[in-house]
Amino acid sequence: MINKTHIYAYPLYYEIGFCNSPIQKEVKFIIESYKKYNHNSPPSSILDNGCGTGIYLEKLAKLGLRVSGYDSSLQMVKYAAFRLKKVTKESQIFRANLKNFRIKDKFDMAIALNGSFQYLISIKDILSHFESVSRVLKLGGLYLISFPSPQDFVDNPPGFIKSQWSHKRGKITVAVNWTYQQHPICRESQTFSGQAKIKVKDNRNIFNLQMPYRYRIFSLKELEFLVKISRNLEIVDIYGDFSLNKVFMKMQKPKCMNAILRKINNA
Repeated sequence: MINKTHIYAYPLYYEIGFCNSPIQKEVKFIIESYKKYNHNSPPSSILDNGCGTGIYLEKLAKLGLRVSGYDSSLQMVKYAAFRLKKVTKESQIFRANLKNFRIKDKFDMAIALNGSFQYLISIKDILSHFESVSRVLKLGGLYLISFPSPQDFVDNPPGFIKSQWSHKRGKITVAVNWTYQQHPICRESQTFSGQAKIKVKDNRNIFNLQMPYRYRIFSLKELEFLVKISRNLEIVDIYGDFSLNKVFMKMQKPKCMNAILRKINNA
């Protein structure tokens, strides 16, 4: 249950504070990665796992794709549904959780961006999620998972760094103290947790919000193993920082990893 001081209860503020990555670059990567493994043909339908405010779905819908998405936050679902109504009449935005969701439609592609996949803590939950995704993918369909690079947790371990930022849109400013209360990595559960402190200035109104979090850290070998035992999916390839350039990935230290999975069996 999301309380009134949680940032997820305020989709617009969340988007201003947390959705400031180069969206167009990421959307291009989504399309180009699908085309690379499908004879240069673009996808026609996409499901967003943990769609949040619907910012990715809106841009994909404007490209002519049939889009759908879900989120566990009712406020996010309402916000995303309203946003998508402005660009398409075919989208389905619904409330569900990552562990076990259902939708009747089949999709060419599924995505999990902005750290959504990290909310799956236990192996049981991860495998249940893979089963849910494989049910809604067409045979040969792709699943793009974006998650922080494992190396980044070595270079910048949680609990030992400070991370603060501020973003503005119009008369609204959202300042985030991500490491307000952050704990070191729990090696037994492979998780890190904490609480972000968020200050919002909206015109003359100033108030504080918060965002408690707990995420799982995934190594590449672990992800490969979990995908393998899921039976219906396989890893096609892994890229860094939304670039299909493998040379770039070897030369740089990417902040995020993008695993591309493919459905190989009918669930």
